[in-house]
Amino acid sequence: MGFLFLALAFLNTDRASADFLTIENFGLTSEWLGLLQYQKNFLGFERSEIDGASFFLSPQGAVDPVSELNATLSAFSAPIQTDKKGEDN
Repeated sequence: MGFLFLALAFLNTDRASADFLTIENFGLTSEWLGLLQYQKNFLGFERSEIDGASFFLSPQGAVDPVSELNATLSAFSAPIQTDKKGEDN
């Protein structure tokens, strides 16, 4: 009986975690912000320290981490483009 209670407790915890991790919520986690090198500037606004436009998939990626996450997820589901020789780009 104790095992069943413990299993149900973990099941409920995982479900609560899954509800929390929506795209918008994950786009604001310290893990995602760290990957994008987001830091607060002297005015307190967060933006990426990466200044190369080619790094971001979203045009707003340097200032909008949720937009960058959406663009990244879209890129993962897009077909792979190949050049005329059939090599992956």
